[in-house]
Amino acid sequence: MFYHLISFCIFLFIFQQNFTEKEFQEKQLLNYLEKYQQLKKEGGWEHIKIGKTLQIGEVDQSIKKIKLRLTITNELKLKLKPKNINDTFDLNLQKAIKFFQKSHSMPETGIIDTKTIRALNVPVEKRIHQIEINLKRWEQFNTETEKSFIFINIAAGTLHAISNQSSAIEMNVIVGKPDRKTPELSAEINEIEFNPYWIIPPGILRKDILPKIKVNPFYITNNDMEVFIGQQTVNPFSISWDKINEYDFPYKIIQNPGPENPLGVVKFIFPNKHLVYMHDTPSKQLFNFFPRTFSSGCVRLSKATELSKYILKVDKNWSNNTVDSLIWCGKTTRVRLNNPIKIYIAYFTSWVNHEGVLNFAPDIYQKDYE
Repeated sequence: MFYHLISFCIFLFIFQQNFTEKEFQEKQLLNYLEKYQQLKKEGGWEHIKIGKTLQIGEVDQSIKKIKLRLTITNELKLKLKPKNINDTFDLNLQKAIKFFQKSHSMPETGIIDTKTIRALNVPVEKRIHQIEINLKRWEQFNTETEKSFIFINIAAGTLHAISNQSSAIEMNVIVGKPDRKTPELSAEINEIEFNPYWIIPPGILRKDILPKIKVNPFYITNNDMEVFIGQQTVNPFSISWDKINEYDFPYKIIQNPGPENPLGVVKFIFPNKHLVYMHDTPSKQLFNFFPRTFSSGCVRLSKATELSKYILKVDKNWSNNTVDSLIWCGKTTRVRLNNPIKIYIAYFTSWVNHEGVLNFAPDIYQKDYE
């Protein structure tokens, strides 16, 4: 399920109307900044403690505080006086919780769990800072004007493929771990590779792969990998792995295409100084988590095949069957685009959607306080 569709509709218009929409974001965030500064003057909101996960129908002494908290930021509209608010988890509260979760980049479960309470308890001062820092980001955010482009918000873990001011594809993505951050950049996707080989990058080789090989010499053959020195293959069992210096490694390790290849069945290439790219993944279960910070810097796509079909239909008028046949044959095939498509990878932890709703995403890389 795509949890952030409505929240990110604003991005459908940013690039086509560029400066105007940039001004829109700045104006809307300034309006919310004034509102949250007023909430601060009024005392913000009370810290909430719960000892268990709460669901609709339950009665708990903390529910009254949760209802009052949600009225302050207008997710819940109550005409009752505070003394008349009950401790029952009713349908209106469930709807308000789902609305709150959606606008805070969380799965819309309608359940009051630890993550939801943690978001509710973020103090008003921190939300004010978040709005202020994202105002600066919008001021510095430079784009060109394209009718079609790809937009990734690292903080929210989402991708939008935009065509003529409408969203053609939306999906969840996996981004880099906090110690292996996905970089912010703008580039052009100029090639799509089906059934890619994985040439293991030096950093991943040093930190992840070599330690596993040293523990288990069969790791290479078990994972359909090959070892090269120059253009020549090397028998992995002829190497004294325990004596290998990980910082002076003379070999190259490549994993063949297949079901266990970390790049899945398709890779999207957009030349950039960070050497990152987008790709499919066999680890589909990780898209159910949030935040989705599991990669080593590249972006993993939940709908990679669908995105390749969309791009190649636009660029080459290819049918879905043509793309499927390239994948099913198992052969590595690179397709160069006639018209490269722009990609923007950015980091926003606060924005206002087209319905005027203020949205937040967690500061996964701790950039809000840099």
